[in-house]
Amino acid sequence: MTRERSPNAWRTAFAPSAVLLIGALGSLAVQPQRRLALEAPLENFPNQVAAFSVARTLDVPEPERQALQADDLLHREYRDSSGRTLTVYVAYYGRQGGGYSIHSPTNCLPGSGWEPVESDRVTATTRYGPSQINRYLIEHGTGAQALVYYWYQGRGRVAASEYRVKTDLLRDAILARRTDEALVRVVFPLAGPEDSLEEVDALAAATVARVVDALDAHLPG
Repeated sequence: MTRERSPNAWRTAFAPSAVLLIGALGSLAVQPQRRLALEAPLENFPNQVAAFSVARTLDVPEPERQALQADDLLHREYRDSSGRTLTVYVAYYGRQGGGYSIHSPTNCLPGSGWEPVESDRVTATTRYGPSQINRYLIEHGTGAQALVYYWYQGRGRVAASEYRVKTDLLRDAILARRTDEALVRVVFPLAGPEDSLEEVDALAAATVARVVDALDAHLPG
């Protein structure tokens, strides 16, 4: 994956676009949106992703489920032959609007004790072509670190920018009466300060692309 530095991304990438948001919500109120079911439930997501095999299914607490109001959720830990782990999290919405919409991961990180150390975007080669993915190096108060990659996927697109997501949402709500979308997050815990970010990024280049491709088979066409 190629990386694009964005020193102020934490402050700017998620700045709300009030006009677009109001417009999108207005269009959802005027036009009834279709709620599109997945082609296959997320529990059927592959047990093998690149070099990683599923290790366990992680619990999503009921309060979090209630807050998300997603139509389907996936939260799994995968492990490779060397013992390195990653987690894959997917929240799918068959229709957004009326209080049911995707929550950005950045809203949850500070509250759970994690803070961003570095933020930028990378470009992964997926079935959609070159696709931008958000990349964050985060650190917990305990000193633990992890690399987080996340993106929005649905309606034939992969996007990192929330501005683009809202633009696409508004257009598709008006023209196609559909607002289905998934938030996807892949987290690579770092073993320690000696763990090479370059090696994890190289590993993520293959893994993230496989997650995108595997999820595409589950999403509505």
